[in-house]
Amino acid sequence: MSEGTAIAEQERSAATSKGGQARIPRWVAWAFLSLSDLLFVALLGLALGLRGHQLFNADGDLARHLAVGRQILATGSIPTLDLFSYTRGGEPFVPYEWLSEVIFAATSLQLGFAGVAVLAASLAAAPFLLLARWTVRDGANPFVAIGLLTAGALAGSMHWLARPHLFTLLLALLWTRALVRHRATGSRRPLAALPPLMALWANLHGGFLVGFVILGVFLVGAIVEAQRDDGVTGRRGDGETRGTQNSETRTQNQRSMVAMAVAGLLSLAATGLNPVGYSLLPHVAGYFRSQFLVDNTVEYLSPNFHDLGPQLFLGLLLVAVVALTLAPRPIAPTDLGMLLVWTALALYSARNIPLFVVICLPIVARLGSEALGIRGGGIAGRLAATERQLGGPLLPLLAVAAALLISRGTVGDIRPQFGFDPALFPVQALAKAEQAGARGNLFNYFSWGGYVLYAGYPAHRVFIDGQTDFYGEQLTRDYLKVARLEPDWEAVLDRHRVDWVLFPHRSPLSMLLARTHGWRLAYEDETADIYVKER
Repeated sequence: MSEGTAIAEQERSAATSKGGQARIPRWVAWAFLSLSDLLFVALLGLALGLRGHQLFNADGDLARHLAVGRQILATGSIPTLDLFSYTRGGEPFVPYEWLSEVIFAATSLQLGFAGVAVLAASLAAAPFLLLARWTVRDGANPFVAIGLLTAGALAGSMHWLARPHLFTLLLALLWTRALVRHRATGSRRPLAALPPLMALWANLHGGFLVGFVILGVFLVGAIVEAQRDDGVTGRRGDGETRGTQNSETRTQNQRSMVAMAVAGLLSLAATGLNPVGYSLLPHVAGYFRSQFLVDNTVEYLSPNFHDLGPQLFLGLLLVAVVALTLAPRPIAPTDLGMLLVWTALALYSARNIPLFVVICLPIVARLGSEALGIRGGGIAGRLAATERQLGGPLLPLLAVAAALLISRGTVGDIRPQFGFDPALFPVQALAKAEQAGARGNLFNYFSWGGYVLYAGYPAHRVFIDGQTDFYGEQLTRDYLKVARLEPDWEAVLDRHRVDWVLFPHRSPLSMLLARTHGWRLAYEDETADIYVKER
């Protein structure tokens, strides 16, 4: 049974719950915690309580996003030329995350760092709220579904960072759900959501290309399914009635493929609704053509299975293999394609593990429930029947509001601290840079580039920051030559006319500059050193 068939079965029996259970009044359904609500609250608390420090301090990208968003809000214009570096200042810039940056910056201005933390944590937890509701309503055993989703959330929690990619996880789920419902019901209405969804996605994050990968799998799956059905009919020599039914199914499948293809073309056209038009596509896709940049970006590397997150992902893969082996029905081509494609992509790059989780776990939950023969009946059946009737936006919104009040210290004695850790970022050094005589062209530590823009722009502009797709391979190589003290590293500083260096305290570069003629230590603390070139 395909995922779409399972959904269709649930919709046919939506009028009454399993076992004839009475319909729960709407106000009761909204007021009582469901399993999905509990999962959302737990993940929201986990993201803020145990991962709150990580939200801000895993890298310097959030600081850059806040700086860009703040600039857009202040000027009322979206920059399409670089404003923030001196190495590529004034060159064409593609603002493919501008809307996310405005959202984060506006939240910061109105609600402070606590608001940014709650926003990021809510975006991280929201896909699992929807997944839990939809997966159980589509027929999966609630215990299997919640267990798998909890493990999946923890597997992807290494990417719980206050960055635009959180929007991609939510939009990838909504995009997939629209296609699943179309295949289940035959209605074209879910497909109508795809072009506007893509227009929004293309302004929030460069991961909008994920949507076209998902759509491609659905199209290929539909083609394979049509060919398989034709082959079965031919081998069986079915009679007139069966042949008529198969002809109708084939016609519906063809119409579905045409509808999905049209929705895909309209969505492709919708990607041009952004500040730079269709130049967005080659820019975003072009990054992956630079093997050097991909290989030197940590999150694009393969998973390290010595870490907990990838280990949980590996466990989910094993569960998927067992479920595929024991499932009583053949798996639908689209479901199999999703599992194969996203498993391969997640093994290639750890960054894709969260996408595997939100796209593939509903399939695994359903297959696992079928394999165990526990989709309905008993306690699980009664719980699933109740769960299908519970759930609304009220309790999750109240949880977010409570998290915001606590995080801002409005209620309670606990006030979590969110922000940029002075032990990890040059907070004090940058505040005293001008006093120390640090002016002119800066050579900055890569991970601090975003913070320099956040705390120092426009007085200071960076050599490089985390947006390597803009700075390109050559400048990244120049940076690494100096940071790694490769031969001719001083020539790079001379070529870029570097006036001062901001690098971690007692790093190899700092220690060598201390012994290099023409450089003076102007400031140091436990986090950062500032060296100024003597003229």
